[in-house]
Amino acid sequence: MLIVVCAEVRNEVNMIKHLFISLRPWQWVKNSFVLAPLIFTNQFLNYRLGFRFAAGFGVFCLFASTVYLINDIADREKDRHHPLKKNRPIAAGNLSVAAAWAAVGIMLAIAAPLAFLVDDQFFIISLVYLGINLIYSFFLKRAVIVDAFCVALGFVLRIWAGTAIANVEPTAWITMSTFFLALFLVFGKRRGEIVHIDREKYDSKAALMQYRPQFLDSIIMVVSTCAIMCYSLFALSDYARDKFGTDYLIVSVPFVVFGIFRYFHLIYNKGKGADPTDALLTDFPIQVAVACWLVTLVAVIYFF
Repeated sequence: MLIVVCAEVRNEVNMIKHLFISLRPWQWVKNSFVLAPLIFTNQFLNYRLGFRFAAGFGVFCLFASTVYLINDIADREKDRHHPLKKNRPIAAGNLSVAAAWAAVGIMLAIAAPLAFLVDDQFFIISLVYLGINLIYSFFLKRAVIVDAFCVALGFVLRIWAGTAIANVEPTAWITMSTFFLALFLVFGKRRGEIVHIDREKYDSKAALMQYRPQFLDSIIMVVSTCAIMCYSLFALSDYARDKFGTDYLIVSVPFVVFGIFRYFHLIYNKGKGADPTDALLTDFPIQVAVACWLVTLVAVIYFF
């Protein structure tokens, strides 16, 4: 009897472990874009606003994990032929489809009411984010270029969600800077992925299969240039000067440029561009660049 109980407990523990892996918590770092507008509100030390931002961050993490689970359920057969995705718990058979659907229901039951409590506009934006990601997972991810634009739009919606929490209008500068930076990361990810794909086994209709290295190289160059230009123009703009009362925001630009150039290095010289999140979490120079950028922004906006 004890052996049976221990076996059941072990199975439950393994299921929770595999479910946790399927939620992809390391990808939640992308949702830090929701928090970015807090820096630009001049209310960085407002703890009440901070709690609302924390709740908003949690909502996007739950919605993102919901999409990951639904996507893994839908793509489990195809993922078994992918060199990396075949190890995902659902594709590998370590997590049942029924358990995954149950987790989806629980997360939606928590996230939707919480989003409504945070802010009405935030609630709408977060639902749009969820809807676009679901449409992407089932339809648009097969459309070359459109797939990248959908992912980039998700980052823009995160920024807009943060501005809704802070009750400020999203500027065109920040919107476009975010959009182009996201496109750079997405196309860089595509560039890293196609190197490891077995084209004979992978779905020939997938958008990834329609990309070629030379094509991606050109796009990456264009969108990275646009991202740097948009952010630089924002730092030099009259809006930034009037909003923050300083001309020194330009000193944050070198850290943005360094971070982009470092990711270029990871893509082309290290073969590590297949996962921007992994690069952020494991590459020390990028971590230093992000930290210096944040410290510089806070110092310039609040102390100069």
